[in-house]
Amino acid sequence: PTLVLKPKVGRSFKSAIVFRVDEEFSDWFQSIPCLDEKETAASEANVQSEIQHDERFGATPSEKRKTLHKARRTAKALTSISIIAVIWGWFYPRPYEVSMLLLALLPWIGIEMMRRSHGLFRADELKNDVHPSVASALLFPGIVLCLRAVLDYEVLQSVYAVALYVLVGSALFTAILFFDPTQRSRRGILPVFFLVGVAYGYGVIVEANARLDRSPGTFYTATVQSKQISSGRSTKYELNLSPWGPKAATNELDVSSSTYKQIQSGQTVQIKLKMGALDVKWDYLHDW
Repeated sequence: PTLVLKPKVGRSFKSAIVFRVDEEFSDWFQSIPCLDEKETAASEANVQSEIQHDERFGATPSEKRKTLHKARRTAKALTSISIIAVIWGWFYPRPYEVSMLLLALLPWIGIEMMRRSHGLFRADELKNDVHPSVASALLFPGIVLCLRAVLDYEVLQSVYAVALYVLVGSALFTAILFFDPTQRSRRGILPVFFLVGVAYGYGVIVEANARLDRSPGTFYTATVQSKQISSGRSTKYELNLSPWGPKAATNELDVSSSTYKQIQSGQTVQIKLKMGALDVKWDYLHDW
């Protein structure tokens, strides 16, 4: 049998060898250079070249090697902390304020590390790139912070509120591109960074707006018109309420499973509307 390999433009794929391999074929196959190894070696040489002529990384070759080794250890530590913070914030955010604060700080810790590294740290971890990366701190904490805000708070959206989300997100996005200019030419990753930035902005604004709110609030009453359970990736327990206060139409309110079981259709509930520390109104179920 003859094995024919033809170059083809497109995605790479993996295929198992389902035929017996003789020694001649094995020797030939082993002689094919590994492109991943070549790219990794080229990246390592590039990093060494970057720090070789820059005294900010050390005065001697030994000091430069120590700086690079320390940077890689720091990047691994930041990745570990980010993973722990994400799991903590999503599955068991207690104490809540500490968990949310850590998620809010991690992206800016990554930004500060890039700023101080003079280009050594990168915002995104490319395949076969040996530069230390802070991608885990920039991406995942903001997403979990956004999801927590969506699940934990009922916000009255407005143009002003959306502008705050975009403003904070744009600030994070701009900081990433400013301290890691190599990302500017990567068109595929730019929308990801921007969307994650806006998600981060939503989470930070909603969390800060509610946790720092000291307004007395206004009470409204509404009638539970119906109840429903929505099942998807997560189960949502919803009360369909009659119009109340600023909500002129029938509206939905997410509640916990225990609250859902206690409240019946036709029952009257009390909603508390808060002004928000950042003037973004939000509400919650106060009593029934």
